Amino acid sequence: MMRVASGLSEPDEPNEPGGPDPELTIRITAPIDYAAASMGALAACDGLVTELKADSDNVVVFGSLPLSWYAELVKRIAECTQGRGSVEYDLPSANYPNPDVE
Repeated sequence: MMRVASGLSEPDEPNEPGGPDPELTIRITAPIDYAAASMGALAACDGLVTELKADSDNVVVFGSLPLSWYAELVKRIAECTQGRGSVEYDLPSANYPNPDVE
């Protein structure tokens, strides 16, 4: 089931034991030819596209993503862009764990 933009869980989705999964604000940068694949990878990882900027060579997809999906998104972007895409993030608060540290 798709997430709703408000960040509330659907009625049939239980909340996480430690509370809701924190959201990351992310930026995906990829060659323009991989724009659709990049947005598809974000959606497949339970993410939301909030803005899209493009020039003749590259696309930057802005969005949000549950913290628990970050590693999977990085993997999918690398695969669907043949290693030419990248994912950057902003943590909403210093109290959340860094997704790069396992």
